[in-house]
Amino acid sequence: MNLGLSLRRRRAPTSPPGQRGAALPIAILALLIVAGLTLAFGALSASEPPIARNHSLSAQALAAAESGLEATLAALSNPQALSTVLPDTIAAAPLVRLPGSNAGYRVAATTDPLWNTFERANQRLVTVVGYAGGDGTVPPDVAPQRSTKMLQAILRRDSMLNTLVVPAALVIPTGGTIKAEIDSRHDGSLGTDSWCVRNGTALPPLTGAAADSSHSISSTGSIWGPGNSTPNEDGADIIQRGSTPAPRDSLFASQALSSQELAALKALAISTGTFFTGSPAVFDAGRPLPAAGTVVYVEGNVQIDPYAATTWSGWLVAVAPAGAGSGGLVEFACAPGCSTAAQSLTINGLIYAEDRVVVSTPADNRRVTVNGAVISRGLSAAASSINPKTAADFRVTFRCQGDGGANRGVRDAITGTASTTGVFTPAGRAGWYLKPGSYKELSGQS
Repeated sequence: MNLGLSLRRRRAPTSPPGQRGAALPIAILALLIVAGLTLAFGALSASEPPIARNHSLSAQALAAAESGLEATLAALSNPQALSTVLPDTIAAAPLVRLPGSNAGYRVAATTDPLWNTFERANQRLVTVVGYAGGDGTVPPDVAPQRSTKMLQAILRRDSMLNTLVVPAALVIPTGGTIKAEIDSRHDGSLGTDSWCVRNGTALPPLTGAAADSSHSISSTGSIWGPGNSTPNEDGADIIQRGSTPAPRDSLFASQALSSQELAALKALAISTGTFFTGSPAVFDAGRPLPAAGTVVYVEGNVQIDPYAATTWSGWLVAVAPAGAGSGGLVEFACAPGCSTAAQSLTINGLIYAEDRVVVSTPADNRRVTVNGAVISRGLSAAASSINPKTAADFRVTFRCQGDGGANRGVRDAITGTASTTGVFTPAGRAGWYLKPGSYKELSGQS
């Protein structure tokens, strides 16, 4: 039976004539966009490791430079243990590599000629260059891919006096004969610790005597270091070349007063009328040492005849104004025509001789006691000779500080002035510090 129904095949809807065949181009365009973005992000990500490496090297170089600045600050504050010998230019500075890293630094220190006397004596313009780079097979400052950072800062101290830390009771770089009693043991009888005190902590000396070459101790001489009461122990009571431990190379150079420091001391001596020239400048019963608490600054040699049970506090500085051979000798001897009666002299403070120290009183009873320290520089390379009548006639008792009164030591023997050495106060800041506002990172580094 035919119901009049017929099956018809339905025709798919047709797109408008303008949109026919558009799907494929759109798909291809989308694919091109995705591919372009992929390549772009790929290119960006490829540059990320070098950028990250450069940032890392830059941070390491800056950290290395800051390490150099901190190391310089520590060295200046601890000349008895670290080298304070710093070149004037970065080109002359050795590279110091930081252990366990591919980084290092160079340090140079100068003074500004526009600074006044006090500033030149108590400030250092420090330039530090930090380097980072390489794989450890080449130094970081010459590595093909490296970063460099340069810092400048002014390191300052309040005075020359409150930072002076002496390594031994007797320092004789050129060695020589020691017939004396040299005592660097702890003296607890003083109201103030006789050793250097910094922020409440005592800094003991390294030894009793330090020599940079051979020496001989007279059979009657005795040298005590800070360790025990057994004298003349090599490497403990006296350190010298060949002993164990041997003195480090910078020990004696670190004790040299710089030209700026000497200029400040000279200015102070001129202001107090205690500046002398002559070869020698003689001090005896008829020409006694000047007022106590001063710096006696001599351009030339000094000869002292111990006299009349006298006690004097201060610094005695003898320099060679024209280099080796022009002065700097400090000699304790009986002047021609001197009395044969027993005489004595006690010096509380510092004896500093750019050349050497000589004690020669074999025929007369002359006794010298130094409560503080004796430092020679040995510019002429001639050996010191400490050879009094008996060992007890020349005694050096180490006192970096004293009690501020009768038992003065090196650091409180003089007070200084604000225009030259600064004002020493035992309770004040003891050491070098970063001058506020002076730190800066120089531009133009990679």
